[in-house]
Amino acid sequence: MTMQWRDERIILLEPDILTENHLPQDVHARQTQMKEIEIRLTPITKGRKPVNCWLHGRPGAGKTATAQCILRKMQKEAGIRGVYVNCWENPTIFSVLECVARELRMLGAEKLSTSFKLERLKKHLNNERLIIVLDEIDQSPPKERNAILYNLHDLPRVGLVCICNSEHAYFDLEERVQSRLNPTRIFFDEYSAAELYGILNQRVRYALAPTAYTKQLLQTIANLAEGDARIAIQTLKNAAYLAEKDRHQKVRQIPETTEVGWCYHRLPTRHPPIVSS
Repeated sequence: MTMQWRDERIILLEPDILTENHLPQDVHARQTQMKEIEIRLTPITKGRKPVNCWLHGRPGAGKTATAQCILRKMQKEAGIRGVYVNCWENPTIFSVLECVARELRMLGAEKLSTSFKLERLKKHLNNERLIIVLDEIDQSPPKERNAILYNLHDLPRVGLVCICNSEHAYFDLEERVQSRLNPTRIFFDEYSAAELYGILNQRVRYALAPTAYTKQLLQTIANLAEGDARIAIQTLKNAAYLAEKDRHQKVRQIPETTEVGWCYHRLPTRHPPIVSS
């Protein structure tokens, strides 16, 4: 007879849900920004050039998740293809074109020439509608940033959604690029503690065992994360890993090695406790 054994101390049921790469069905507390972006991109659904968008705001404000949700929605509802490019990893016009060609599964674009890749992309699209998200666009050197935006904007029926922490990167562009791009700038303010609690609560229902956390834990993390959803989510995940490692059945503490934990453990008083025993 095979003996079945169940570890009652499993806390993390779906750890991938507590990662940056997880894309929820809805981006919590970002409906206003979603609507603004959709309005600007709507012309592409009718075969026209859309209005470009420039999303800016501090890290962890939901810019990337919102843009990726837009790509998913446009593909599902209008059949419009989307490509996501991280400009920190692809900081040059050549590497951006490489990434786009790879995502679109373009053939014959292997030649090591920027102009050749650009021409191949134009031919491949053949007036097909496309939205390109350029995340961390401010991480491209100024000369490359100008080249990326100037050339991609020139593609017919292609819309650009640029993401960065500040709108200053837009005003640093050459005047001719600013004029051609002419995006709608959409600001993402930092999350409130209540909104961060909602984000954590949305994810934790699927990520952790039901009895492994308390509302008080989520509220404590939300209050200390200072509006940054990434820090809040990572802190919760690290706390869950620590509880599993120590073979607890509940998440009992916030790791001091996390940014939130560093703040928490230096509070003059920590009352009430995170989790009651």
